[in-house]
Amino acid sequence: MPAGPPDPRPAGAGGAGAAAPHVKEPGPPPAGPPRTEAAAETVLNARSPGADNSGVMSAGFVVPVTPAGMLAAAACVVAGGPLFASGLRALRQRRLLAGLSPALAGPGTNGLVQLVGTVALESPLFSPLSQRPCAGYELVVRATDTNMSGRVGQRRGFRLVSGECDAFVEDSRGAWVLPVTAERAVAAGEQISANMAALLDQDETLRWLRVRRAPLHIVERSLAAGARVEVIGVARSNAPALPYVARLEATGTDGAAFADPPEPADRPRLHVTGHEALDLHVVADGSASALRFAPSGWRMIGAALGPLLSLTGLLYLAHAAETTIAGRF
Repeated sequence: MPAGPPDPRPAGAGGAGAAAPHVKEPGPPPAGPPRTEAAAETVLNARSPGADNSGVMSAGFVVPVTPAGMLAAAACVVAGGPLFASGLRALRQRRLLAGLSPALAGPGTNGLVQLVGTVALESPLFSPLSQRPCAGYELVVRATDTNMSGRVGQRRGFRLVSGECDAFVEDSRGAWVLPVTAERAVAAGEQISANMAALLDQDETLRWLRVRRAPLHIVERSLAAGARVEVIGVARSNAPALPYVARLEATGTDGAAFADPPEPADRPRLHVTGHEALDLHVVADGSASALRFAPSGWRMIGAALGPLLSLTGLLYLAHAAETTIAGRF
């Protein structure tokens, strides 16, 4: 029988007493970069955060919550209300004034109006410098050697003769725009009448200027009888007729005389007062635009800025409350 291929094992390997082949034991794994605790924690917490995590739902930035921020937010909430009210009032005033135009009074005149007429005195007084009967006056006094100044004055209700009606105009608060009717320069230490001194002493600044005998420049503005004026206010035709009483007062015009005007004829009477959103205005300097009394446009911004401030403050406080509850503050 033919011989087979030679046995590659060395002689004696296949015998019964042959030793077992040597097997190499696996060594330690190759050394790699050291594993840190952060890496181990990352591996252990590899799951994605839940949707209830406020950091996951943030818009890319986190608003810090501080005590100063919460105080500022509370201030915004409180200031938003008055700012909105002021802006809304300014907006209403501008709308009301934009719809007015000069007109004569009639029996059916009611509501917010701009009446044109002439002044008739109900209870006259005299202007201190020009010594003319008037419904009101104002003295603007300035010290010529300093920048100090002051003003004093007095006003009365008067009758406005306009169209088919007489309108009684109250001496309520509001702007009286009056023309300059007289001026006077008082030298340092110059004596003035007792009535004029009493008028100036009504203002503390002017009293102090008189004590130090400062030189003064006095400008008189008055609403003289018979002057043509425009009145902006609310007219009511159902007001009862007021008694017509003439009263004379001396205001630094010793020796001035005034003849009582005749009783008014039996004409319809209106009563003109201020509006709830607009004070009474009397214009006697020839400027007829009602919009000159409109508030500044900056005030009207408050109608939008006020709610925005309040909303911003509320959102910040809500965020602060959420952060505090979550234990992140």
